Amino acid sequence: MKKETIVAIILGIAFGTIVATSLVIFTKTKSLEKKKVLTPSPAVTVSVPKEETAILKILAPENNIQVATDSVDIKGEAQSDSTVIIHSPVSEAIIKVKDKQFNVKFPLKQGENHIQITSYYQNTPSTKTIKVYQIKQDI
Repeated sequence: MKKETIVAIILGIAFGTIVATSLVIFTKTKSLEKKKVLTPSPAVTVSVPKEETAILKILAPENNIQVATDSVDIKGEAQSDSTVIIHSPVSEAIIKVKDKQFNVKFPLKQGENHIQITSYYQNTPSTKTIKVYQIKQDI
């Protein structure tokens, strides 16, 4: 081989190595610029004021009680300015509660009476169901 051929081969290999190395470095820096690194963003916490729930307590009558009368007094507590609906197959009563307490004389049928009592306060319902057994006693 001639001397000029050997020098041309060495210069070609050196130039090729320089070009290949610079291409690798250039593409690596470009790809790092385009990468989107996911960093945790601060969480936004929105506090929602808790609505007061519809409080409903049935004070009388007790569940599964037996009575000999044609009606029963339903007594209970609910939020002031709430609406209480008392419903059974026999009758229905709607009450606007003023001072947290309500009292309603409610009719019964003979046998088992399922009475559903629902209190609505700021569109939030609270429901209780009681059973009252009306039994006629023979004298």
